[in-house]
Amino acid sequence: MYFLGVSTCKKKDTIFVILKKSLKNVKKHYCLKEIRMYNKNVTDKDIEQKIVEFYNDSKYIISKRIFNQNGRPPKNVKAHPKIIVNFTDKQTQHIERIRNNKIPVEGFSLSKKKAWEKEYCGIGLGNNYFVPLYDLISCLLGLYEQKRFIIEKSVSYYNDLTIELDRLKTKSIKGQNRFKNFQPDKIYDIMLILSTVLWFREKIPYKSKYITGSRGHMTHV
Repeated sequence: MYFLGVSTCKKKDTIFVILKKSLKNVKKHYCLKEIRMYNKNVTDKDIEQKIVEFYNDSKYIISKRIFNQNGRPPKNVKAHPKIIVNFTDKQTQHIERIRNNKIPVEGFSLSKKKAWEKEYCGIGLGNNYFVPLYDLISCLLGLYEQKRFIIEKSVSYYNDLTIELDRLKTKSIKGQNRFKNFQPDKIYDIMLILSTVLWFREKIPYKSKYITGSRGHMTHV
């Protein structure tokens, strides 16, 4: 399955990170396939359209066969990529507009609290999560050390990302929950949105939901 993590900020470039999840020895493994950068002058409407296009791109849609335990014939299901978008404070307008287009989005914001929280946003629309920085970074580093998260060498910023991840492995991050304790530049922004994707898939229980389209085709949401 594919994941798209999106980091947006009015004063910075918008970042898209594309990951692919696979199963090896009954464990989830993740590969960073691509990083896309969009100039800070790009409009919210343009970014939202790019997200919608990615969600519907056949390149990132996985076909699966679902077997029924009641003995009914198996059904073919399309699994669209999971979309994860950051937001600041309560500024979730861009996420809500995408959801209004029937695109499920998981929203993420940093929290200063010790425990993460979830805001329910409706069936099949995704939810909003408020997560401490330490939880996100420790998840990213844990997967990296276990070699369950890898970066393809062809990916932009490959060298900078691996250098920073290796540096953080030797640094105590326990209890740290402020931006200035980590790399305060584009590499940090990439790592942050990467960590939200990985944290979500590792920490949030997976629930399969399917909808039937106008032509009888089932889609995983």
